[in-house]
Amino acid sequence: MASLDQAFRAVLFDMDGTLIDGRDPQTGEYFDIHIRSWEMAAERHQVDFDAEFHRTEMRGRTISELDQLYKERFNLEDDVSLYQTKQSIYETEMLSCYQWFLPGVEDFLAGLSAAQVPMAIVTNAPTSAVSIINETLWLERFFERSHILTCDQAHTRFGSGKPDPAGLLAMISLLGVAPEEALYLGDSRSDILAANAAGVTVGGVVGGNSAQELTDLGADFVVASVCETQTMVHRQNE
Repeated sequence: MASLDQAFRAVLFDMDGTLIDGRDPQTGEYFDIHIRSWEMAAERHQVDFDAEFHRTEMRGRTISELDQLYKERFNLEDDVSLYQTKQSIYETEMLSCYQWFLPGVEDFLAGLSAAQVPMAIVTNAPTSAVSIINETLWLERFFERSHILTCDQAHTRFGSGKPDPAGLLAMISLLGVAPEEALYLGDSRSDILAANAAGVTVGGVVGGNSAQELTDLGADFVVASVCETQTMVHRQNE
């Protein structure tokens, strides 16, 4: 079991729910931007959306898994894709208006970047969404473009995204460290399973899952925010 006193040479992140989420620009309140997008898609297809089912069964899954599971749950025809509707809403109506860094995360990443800590993102989000997020939030201030691995890129290179550990291991190798020298932070089932399979220490970020759920999935430790791990990452210039 890792402690917050342990040090690592590199840190890798999931993206949605770990670094960023929805934020109302008027009130400043945060909300699950994916849940909101799924609710809108379900309404347009006139099916009942179960947020708890999404939270416990769907969060962090790959695109193909999402589409198939929702077709089975709602008895949708083969030519109907609730996922495609949701993704269109998410990318065209939600991202540019409501996506924002979670509290403290922007400064946290800026500090790690200034200290030249090797960092990467391994996400099950598609490249199309990540491109919009990068334009809105300028992720490349903190992450080299080659250090952001999306779901479709992982499928092309390795045949699958998370929880398959191949993408995570490839990014760790790209950062020039060994798996035992890296820390991975994520909020979903697929994050924990991928890190465990890769032999990487994983911190579960409370949000989509509770602290107990993340622990039960196999997280080495649990935090409310990635910012709590600042002391765990070895700064290259110290």
